[in-house]
Amino acid sequence: MVLSDQPSERTEIIRVSQNVIDAVLKFFSNAKTEIDACLDYSRPQVWTTTISKSSADIKAKKAIRLRVLTEITAENISFCIQLSGLIDELRHLDGIKGSFYINEEEYLAPAIFHEEGKAASQMIYSNVRELVEQQQYVFDTLWNKSIPSQEKIKEIEEGIQPHIIEIIRDTHEFQNLAMKLARSVREEMLVLYSTAKGFYRQSKLGMIAIAKEMAVQHGVKIRTLTPSSDWIEQQAGEFGKYFDIRYIPKDLQSLYSIENRRLLLK
Repeated sequence: MVLSDQPSERTEIIRVSQNVIDAVLKFFSNAKTEIDACLDYSRPQVWTTTISKSSADIKAKKAIRLRVLTEITAENISFCIQLSGLIDELRHLDGIKGSFYINEEEYLAPAIFHEEGKAASQMIYSNVRELVEQQQYVFDTLWNKSIPSQEKIKEIEEGIQPHIIEIIRDTHEFQNLAMKLARSVREEMLVLYSTAKGFYRQSKLGMIAIAKEMAVQHGVKIRTLTPSSDWIEQQAGEFGKYFDIRYIPKDLQSLYSIENRRLLLK
């Protein structure tokens, strides 16, 4: 199905790969000032081999700003470098699933799973204002979390391990991550609790059991620093069989808690 020129709002499915390509090119030609695209890791190859010349011609004629967000990997880095020379700005975000395109008034997205390196055989098109605005919000949210493509390309080319600092606010996600991290340790684990309640809570959730398991099965050296409490001191003999536990002096506990909260709020 080829896009019609009717101005009324509609949502439709475009079928057959060539019709999909034609729809993408018409989408580009319909843009007035800007196009935003969110692409999974396989789409930069399709862009550079299928629509690069046409999109570049349209961009040159209309001075359209093109922003593309994708996941840059060792496998697609050559296509991403090519793509960065065809658009205004390319950015990287880990784990992008699915693709979509937005201009001022239209939205395009593959309707079904597409074979890697090939154009999708079905595409969803919509010019419904609410949907376009919603997808623009999604794109802007992802864009604000991404990094410049130059940084990611340099990491891959030079084999640099990226440094990551992330604040995790979801308790369930944090607990799963902490347990996964604890099970991955093979030499030494340093554990710091800001409150005795935190130590008690982690014990009830199974973290202390995992620490014991790692100490027994893998010989991991575990050192724990925590404020004291009656319960912890009662259990200290049992804990001492598996790891070294020491207490934060009472005159430093308040200072530590205040500093810890200040760092978390940054």
